[in-house]
Amino acid sequence: MAVAESPGADIGPRATPRQGPYTVQIGAFRSDADASAYLEQHRLDDLEVVLEHRASQGREYSVLTFGHFATVREATAAWRRVAAGRELDFWVRPAR
Repeated sequence: MAVAESPGADIGPRATPRQGPYTVQIGAFRSDADASAYLEQHRLDDLEVVLEHRASQGREYSVLTFGHFATVREATAAWRRVAAGRELDFWVRPAR
């Protein structure tokens, strides 16, 4: 697994694409070990991802993100290529 440490849905044809940057959030996990296990389980451990630590509602999460894209459409297309043939949840969100 290529992990870098750091402190969805497609848009419709009539929507005006907002400019990014955007990233694909693969998931939020209770621990780094759970995040790594998810990548291994879904054979994504060779993917270059960023592991971020985020707090929400008093809990700490290990959040996996993939890529840095100019638009939601680019991010969605890139994730669909990477995850081809697998039904994996994802969320395209603004990069922080």
